Amino acid sequence: MQNLRRKSLALGLLICCAGAYSAGYTPDTREFPASAPLAFPEHPLLELRDGGAIEFWVAADWRASLGYHPVILAYGPATAPQYSLAITAQRDALLVQAGEQYGQFAFRFDDGRTHHVAVLDFDDEIMVLIDGQFVGGVSMSFAGGAPGPLVVGARADGSDAFVGALSALRLWDMPMAPETVPEFALRDPMAVDRPHPNIEHLVAYSDFRSGELVLAETLILEEEMILSDAEILETLGAAEVRSIEQEFSDDE
Repeated sequence: MQNLRRKSLALGLLICCAGAYSAGYTPDTREFPASAPLAFPEHPLLELRDGGAIEFWVAADWRASLGYHPVILAYGPATAPQYSLAITAQRDALLVQAGEQYGQFAFRFDDGRTHHVAVLDFDDEIMVLIDGQFVGGVSMSFAGGAPGPLVVGARADGSDAFVGALSALRLWDMPMAPETVPEFALRDPMAVDRPHPNIEHLVAYSDFRSGELVLAETLILEEEMILSDAEILETLGAAEVRSIEQEFSDDE
């Protein structure tokens, strides 16, 4: 019964977000603990030393407290990873760890729904958006911890195992504009007709159907997928363009 409920949670993201759904794109999904945690070797692309972004869809599928904070993913040693993302035992907040620093972002994950999470690291501040809405920010960066294997569904030593569903994990080596996050949450970022404006900064993405993490060094981008500066500004929208212009004006 629990596995059936977990599947309904994962499928729910396609139903509740139909307005943003891109035809032909079905997010890959992994269920825990029905599936064991996935471990991927340490790699420089995954270090995000100069800032970046991590985004995914997640459903927390436990009721009573598990007695620990279930870890969605972690990169580095179990005790002080470069970055680790978890949901509190009470399902009332997202926890972000970077080395010995911690950030807590209040949000109710106990509503039985699947939520899109984006953690944006601007190198000196981490900002969290959930379902496209700003949740909070904290002065810290992923650069504070040690590198190591990337484990999805637990810490490096297998502890604090996650229980729920995870879909469409993406890692970027620069944070995208917050306005871009909800627009591409349920779109293929590599679609030739309309690629993500930061596509050159996508360093890895999940293929949970085969249990793999695809690294950017294995990708071949079509020339038409790489946008010019003008096209990027057009994709961001007039409001963001005005914001950028105002920033330059203030600097002068």
